[in-house]
Amino acid sequence: MNEKYLLDHGFHEYKPTQFDSCNKCYQKCYRGMDGSKKYFVEVKYYDIVHPHTHEQIGGYEISTQLYRKGTHDAINMQFLDDDLDDAINLIETMFMTGLLEPYEE
Repeated sequence: MNEKYLLDHGFHEYKPTQFDSCNKCYQKCYRGMDGSKKYFVEVKYYDIVHPHTHEQIGGYEISTQLYRKGTHDAINMQFLDDDLDDAINLIETMFMTGLLEPYEE
């Protein structure tokens, strides 16, 4: 995954807030078949320098907040690898169980 991949797949870059320790932030809204806002996925890029070798090693973190059906209780998920397709497939599979509700209908 890289910046071009994210932008090509509909993610929008936004400026990190004072609470973010990442270098870049990206977000995409995934919608239901009816156009409702189903969920958002955030990807954060960390530009990290290895403490011993001083090698530049960047890393991505994927996260989302989902909502339990009937209660709208939040479920936060964080993926510490950079396989965006796997993360989306897992989220979609969770929606198919019927236990989640969209962010906004």
